[in-house]
Amino acid sequence: MDPRKLTGTFPAEWQEYWNLEAYKANPPQISRIPKTLGYLRIYAQEMAYINLARGNESPKAFRQRIYQTLRTISLAEKEPRTMIITQIHPTTEWTKVWDNIQSTWAPESIKSTWYKVIHDILPTNERLRAINLSDTAQCKACENHDTILHRITDCGTGSVMWEWTRRR
Repeated sequence: MDPRKLTGTFPAEWQEYWNLEAYKANPPQISRIPKTLGYLRIYAQEMAYINLARGNESPKAFRQRIYQTLRTISLAEKEPRTMIITQIHPTTEWTKVWDNIQSTWAPESIKSTWYKVIHDILPTNERLRAINLSDTAQCKACENHDTILHRITDCGTGSVMWEWTRRR
């Protein structure tokens, strides 16, 4: 069994439907995959560079080989990539921000949430709509525009926590 394929899952069904479970010698013809499934198009393009799992290769060893291959490809780039957030806010001292997050007393789950908020990668409906994974950018609870700021300050338990933090 191919360890890349998650049998019985929605992604596995798409892999089979778009014939992505088989090895491709060259980058596959991805134009037949709809643009709304951009993540699947990227997967199809990247998997052309990964050899199929070897006969007795464990799923863990296969994943390690995938990561190593992708790392090698990324290191072959001429210039190191910068994070999108540093391009959006170039005047922010990002090293200081990241050091502050890492040196705080908070548990790792809180630090992870802070990281997602700072990098604007929380799965709000606005973000999901932008990457074609949601039909609407409206909040399901209150029908306002679902942004990170809305979630933190206006809606649900976020507003309660926001007020508690402001009082402190």
